[in-house]
Amino acid sequence: MKKILLLSIFLVSLFFSCKKAENPYVSKEEIDALIKLKNPDVEHVALIYKNDVYYLENITKPGKRITNTPGVIKRLIKMSHDHKKFAYLEYYSSTIVITDINGTVTNRLSQYSNIKSFDWSADDQTLYILSGNKMVYFGTDMKLPDFTYNGITAGSTLEVLSASVSMKGDLAYVVHGYHYLYGDKYKMIIKPANKSADVVFEDNSTYPTMRYVAFSSNNQDLVLGYISDSSKPNHINQAYVFINFRRASEYSFGSYNGMVTPLFNESKSFAVTTRTSDNPSSTKPIAIGFNKQKDRNLTGEIYTSENDAVYTDWK
Repeated sequence: MKKILLLSIFLVSLFFSCKKAENPYVSKEEIDALIKLKNPDVEHVALIYKNDVYYLENITKPGKRITNTPGVIKRLIKMSHDHKKFAYLEYYSSTIVITDINGTVTNRLSQYSNIKSFDWSADDQTLYILSGNKMVYFGTDMKLPDFTYNGITAGSTLEVLSASVSMKGDLAYVVHGYHYLYGDKYKMIIKPANKSADVVFEDNSTYPTMRYVAFSSNNQDLVLGYISDSSKPNHINQAYVFINFRRASEYSFGSYNGMVTPLFNESKSFAVTTRTSDNPSSTKPIAIGFNKQKDRNLTGEIYTSENDAVYTDWK
């Protein structure tokens, strides 16, 4: 009986020791996830390079050429969140063209004028377009709130310069007001989707001047851009980041020669944009790193342009 009891104790101990030793190593999937968390991939970037649209599933790999019309000057690229649709502006015709992932043109939108910015709704069903001082829609009406000009003197000449909508439906825009007695005023106004009070950020410095606003695909991460040269309205010299409608000064970035269409994603600790330089004269797409992440070039130098801006989008 004693031998049986001792044998039973031995077998029970052996069983539990085996359970404890079961899979003593971390799986490859878990290791990959930890590496990716520490060194996140920069994925799903669209860009206009030498007047053609490219899609990079990962910036470490060559991109897919979407269009093959280099003779048509293109500006502003916006990719749907499912990475299947690409909208860009034909510069001379002021026509927004939408293509699928294979470059097939699905829509040509020539009915809009004075196009300043555009992007896709969170569900990719609507392309919202800032046309003059109005928001118009190709697709389902998003029923965004009207633009207001909080605190700008009555009688001022008013212009909405840029507008963007977050994944949650918050509307942000930059407005410029000019009054012959009081001069220029610039404000960024955010109208939260939950209909709480407007968030107003005012900066009336005359140099550089507020010009650009863009939410990223990450919650409420927002870039507010300033320009130094009014003849180059797409070249952002200073970018301030807002997270959940609050200024996050630790993420500010800029370029003396200008950046084009910057976007910031806190969850990745990167901003994606293009930087221009004088020596040599060029425009190069880049992922700017934060939180100890190093800057990353997009597939080396192959998308560097010597003559024109390179427009980017990141979702």
